[in-house]
Amino acid sequence: MAFTNVPLRRAIPAGISAFLIQYAVVFVLFGSQVSSLLQAKTIELGYGSGSKSILELIGGSPLPWKMAGWMLHSGHGVNLIVRLSNYGKSTEINLVALAGGWAQTLYLLPPVVLFVAGYLVARTSRTYGAHGDDYAGASIALSYGLCYFVSGFVFMVDANSARADPNMYTGLYLGCLIYPLAFGWFGGRVARLRAKSSGESAAESACN
Repeated sequence: MAFTNVPLRRAIPAGISAFLIQYAVVFVLFGSQVSSLLQAKTIELGYGSGSKSILELIGGSPLPWKMAGWMLHSGHGVNLIVRLSNYGKSTEINLVALAGGWAQTLYLLPPVVLFVAGYLVARTSRTYGAHGDDYAGASIALSYGLCYFVSGFVFMVDANSARADPNMYTGLYLGCLIYPLAFGWFGGRVARLRAKSSGESAAESACN
């Protein structure tokens, strides 16, 4: 089995740390800015109701730590869904795309952090088999995916007959699976190639 000997003692904390590091970066850089983005974004309600800003529709002032979570999910390519039960409609927005400019560098944050996490797990663990390092790097998906999935519910806001939360349908395969598996695996692969080029195995590097 491919994942029989994955280094879970290192992979699980690495996946959790990768998620928390990204969240901390987004919160520090954008935690206080998301509200202004939502204030500027309006929705046409129809039926003579005019338009209102998303911020007004979801209660005026969601907690900054939740809005930072929406930004983090948007960095994974996962949109924020705003459902308006009173008006029978919903809309999706990607906050990173809405912010534009240098904020779009957030699209690079998940790949870079997950690559580094996968690389470190593979380089510091005893692995087995020809592709052991690859599997070790990809194994960060176990804890990272769980953190990502749970956060989708933690960051939900339900107020004033409107609900806002990340789109967990796309989040399940992007944030929970594709991102951590692909970039964690890539980090493990680079660790294996580096170990091979230096004439050592990952197991040997883990013991040094």
